[in-house]
Amino acid sequence: MIEFDLDDVITDCQEIVRLGILERTGYDITYDRQTYYVQIEGLTNKDIGNMVFEILLKDTKKMKAIPGAIESLEHIAKLIRRPIGIVTSRREKLREVTADWMAYNIKDRFKYHLVFTNGDSKTPHLAKDTRFFVDDNAENIKDLSKQLDNIFVINRGWNENMLLPKNAIRVNDLKPVARFISKMM
Repeated sequence: MIEFDLDDVITDCQEIVRLGILERTGYDITYDRQTYYVQIEGLTNKDIGNMVFEILLKDTKKMKAIPGAIESLEHIAKLIRRPIGIVTSRREKLREVTADWMAYNIKDRFKYHLVFTNGDSKTPHLAKDTRFFVDDNAENIKDLSKQLDNIFVINRGWNENMLLPKNAIRVNDLKPVARFISKMM
């Protein structure tokens, strides 16, 4: 029925990545960046992708949950009476650190199913009955909007100027998503 992205929807990934890039390059990507993808002079997209991978591998355990995200997911899980689907663009090689973060932060509050797309489109990885998705990445939002009833867009600096598809709903956190699902049930 509904599935969720992980980074910057459930986890506060941007702060760990920002600090990791600052430590490694001296460049501060800041909170008010206008694009999802980081650009650093002298580094290729592949270099930056590998750096972010290394940061996630080393520092996922330090990430905090987005305030209210776990509580909202717990509420949604009770409403839908099934595991929460989490579809992440993270590489499969991050499965162990990601699973450890999930286990530590979610504990036994609700069941979930975690899918890794290795940076590929999320669309083929969705459960067959998925009607709604929550994400912060403009490319994912555009891609998923072609297939799903509604896309919830977590408001972030890198998507705030994006022209949204007609079936996209901009939200600041997961509380309005929980209210929407509650009305659907």
